[in-house]
Amino acid sequence: LHAGRLTGARVAAACGLLEADAALKLRVPRSLSGHGRAVAAAQHLRHRVDAESVVETVFSEGDYDDEKLGDASCWAPGRGAYAVDYVGGLDGTARAFRDPSSARMAWGKTQEGVGVLAAVNFVDARHRGACVVAETGMLPGEHADAAIAELLEAAWLPPGGAGVACLEALRFRLAGAAQRPPPRAETRVPIGASPDGVVVYGDGSLDVLEVKSVAPFSRATGAASMELRDRGPHDALATWHVPQLMLEIHAAGSLCGGAVVASVSATRGACFLRVPRDDAYIRSMLDLLDAFYERFCGGGDADPPACFNADLPGFDDFVDRTNAIAANATLLGRTDGVQRARCDDRGFFLA
Repeated sequence: LHAGRLTGARVAAACGLLEADAALKLRVPRSLSGHGRAVAAAQHLRHRVDAESVVETVFSEGDYDDEKLGDASCWAPGRGAYAVDYVGGLDGTARAFRDPSSARMAWGKTQEGVGVLAAVNFVDARHRGACVVAETGMLPGEHADAAIAELLEAAWLPPGGAGVACLEALRFRLAGAAQRPPPRAETRVPIGASPDGVVVYGDGSLDVLEVKSVAPFSRATGAASMELRDRGPHDALATWHVPQLMLEIHAAGSLCGGAVVASVSATRGACFLRVPRDDAYIRSMLDLLDAFYERFCGGGDADPPACFNADLPGFDDFVDRTNAIAANATLLGRTDGVQRARCDDRGFFLA
């Protein structure tokens, strides 16, 4: 589904924000920047697939066990601050990592569910239950409002609750949005975004939800091994996350007002920030992405040169606006702990 489509993982590179000059202004760590990321984005966008092959890939050799996902024996009435506790066993698939970067990446992928649950607990308490957090999957940019409408049709909630009223309010607002022209013409570059969820509020408005897990793994001082060093959650937004969030907001449709970001650490709780929608920034970003697509993916195999947007009119302003959006993110609150699966007697961390 992601083949030939620009998604959040590559949007900063395709905008030119990870090139040496822009990355320096944005204070992007050396491990996350570099010209090779733009080259990889261009090569990814050149790989196009037809609809039939996508369907065949999705439904081929499916080995799914939905019964395990719905096994009620894995849950029990909560003994603390939470309504339920997970009491299922661990899967025992421990892995060893020698490289801090690969360990951090694996940590982030495995902890997304923990971050979503932390966000559910935080947002629910903040809005006194008058909200719904829902998973989305990938939202294709060319059918933004339609994708959210389909999400509504698939959602199920117990009748009569506050969550049902939230979804009904969103359904009403989507019907009105369908009567208005789209805010921007469809992009030439195929785009899509996969937020970790959406938050639907009581008035029918929504935000995307993005979880950033802070890995506690660092290279041990003077040694080849790693050590646990939990610096805690981030209470400020990283500049290089801004394009990803704005792409998710755009892909979530015209009613999406912003993004809630959950920064979740291993042992020191979580911070929650909100970034409001910036339509002027989104328009500039989509123009840069279309230009990237036409120059380096429209024909031939020429890779982008280093600092390919450095002399482009307006690019310096785009970089400055990226900095400003990150600096103006609002800190919604913090929690000292997050709800996690129990660890049996094997300890919290598996090497």
